[in-house]
Amino acid sequence: MVSIVWAGMVTAGLTTVGYFTKKLDYDRGKELRCCNSFAAGFSMFLFLACTEWLFFNLSQGSFWELHKVLCSNPKKTIGPDDVVAGDRLCVYIFAYMFQDVVQRVLANDVDFRYMCHHIACMIGLILVLVFGQSPLHCIAMCVSEFSTPVVCLIEVAQTEGKNVKKFLEPCGILLNLLFPLRIMWFSYTFYCWICVYRTESLLALTLDNIGYVLTFFLLVINWSWWLQLVWATAKMLIEQNNTKAKEL
Repeated sequence: MVSIVWAGMVTAGLTTVGYFTKKLDYDRGKELRCCNSFAAGFSMFLFLACTEWLFFNLSQGSFWELHKVLCSNPKKTIGPDDVVAGDRLCVYIFAYMFQDVVQRVLANDVDFRYMCHHIACMIGLILVLVFGQSPLHCIAMCVSEFSTPVVCLIEVAQTEGKNVKKFLEPCGILLNLLFPLRIMWFSYTFYCWICVYRTESLLALTLDNIGYVLTFFLLVINWSWWLQLVWATAKMLIEQNNTKAKEL
């Protein structure tokens, strides 16, 4: 279990950086999009760090070993060093989620699904950091953060000048390719956890079952985001076709 002092230092540090990046956005008329740059960089770090821990440390770089790690029943025993490293990663994930919630509340920029997503993530991470649950599935789900930097780039392109807007279409195409992979990975990890890894009744009031409920909640939110993305893309393509038809 990680030190509470260390967890507090990381959370306070990231929250401070997040606060000042948000202040720069507002002080400069939201022109710099500093908070998007911060989110893109840190989410990419989380994706790479979680992938290294899960795929290379635990699975020796093998997809088959990765499947066995996630679906092991009885539960896979993780070595002490890997547990410590996993718990530290969970601290970084928690700190990132916490600072994002704080900045959005302070800026009165509260999206219901977004806040529910982050709060559910933080509760799951507390189960790991405070109650000693395995960090395995929290880190596995965080691998899905590979799509977040692209979302941040799209938000920058939507608000910046013409020199940046030219990247909006390729970023949109990339996001439409990456988000289905995010959904597939999220659904796969949920299947591994609840259908294979689970060893007790879902009706029992246990820490594992709380984790299952949180994971299902996160899965529903991610599916809703993807459906929204599909609908927005389809609507944009229809509007473009109608515009071209009128020009002809």
